[in-house]
Amino acid sequence: MVRHHGFDYLRCFACVAVVAIHCAVLESWDTGLSRVIGRNVLMLAVPVFLLMSLYLFNEQGYPLKQRLTRYVWLYLFWVGLYTFAFGGWATLGGAVSHHNVGGFLGYILTGGHSLYYFLVALIFLTFISYALRELPSKVLVVALVASVALIAALSGREVGHPTVYLVFVPFVPLPFVALLASRGSVSLPWIGVIAVLSLTAALIEWHYNLDASYSRASVIGFSTVLFLLALRVKKAAPMSIVALADCSLGVYCLHVYFIAFFQAHMGVPVRLLPHIYEWVTVLAWSFVAVLGIKRALSYKML
Repeated sequence: MVRHHGFDYLRCFACVAVVAIHCAVLESWDTGLSRVIGRNVLMLAVPVFLLMSLYLFNEQGYPLKQRLTRYVWLYLFWVGLYTFAFGGWATLGGAVSHHNVGGFLGYILTGGHSLYYFLVALIFLTFISYALRELPSKVLVVALVASVALIAALSGREVGHPTVYLVFVPFVPLPFVALLASRGSVSLPWIGVIAVLSLTAALIEWHYNLDASYSRASVIGFSTVLFLLALRVKKAAPMSIVALADCSLGVYCLHVYFIAFFQAHMGVPVRLLPHIYEWVTVLAWSFVAVLGIKRALSYKML
């Protein structure tokens, strides 16, 4: 399989950015720059990860059964572990005992209201990619524009913790982007147009103070720009970038446990420098843990 060197940079960025978000690095640094970084840079992490996964799915010939099997096992393992580790079993059990179907389905579809909601989103988007794979490119372009317009129209909707809305609505344009990109390269002038439109959307969102997490046209736009630029990278990334990129999924899935461990034993940071220390420490712990688990599996220790 061809290795896309630009994806190594994207996976590394996504991994570092997600840990920064969950370590709340910028919460104690309330400036215009910190808000721009938090709202328009770090928030690109999940969309670019989803875009890469969808693109590779398309490139590899739509191996639906193989992909879904892997995603379901990932979901069962990580959501199950999270449920028992953080007491979600009480929420889930309460929903079942009170015959609260909505609460039960909400828990399942959001990965236990956790960061693992992205696995449900990935399953949903993979189905969309597979179902629409035969559509003409012109139809995909129209669908892409319509879906982005939908996101822009819903930009005023607040999204806090993972919700069913977050799983199924904000990322709808991504399969169309991945499908179109898999059919041929996008020229730099077009990437420039997308960047200008994304910047315009971001300025409008800032003007009207629309901070609705991923449900913003600028997030989709800037994610698309990063993704398309990454496809144009031909030179291999440095080994340090490749090493972190290869561990990105594991770091994403593990870091929440190390955040809890850090805060339980070292306290909850309240200032910028302690937040940065937590971010770097959790990132390092997660990376080392993933390397150790991979080594253990290679020696059949688990």
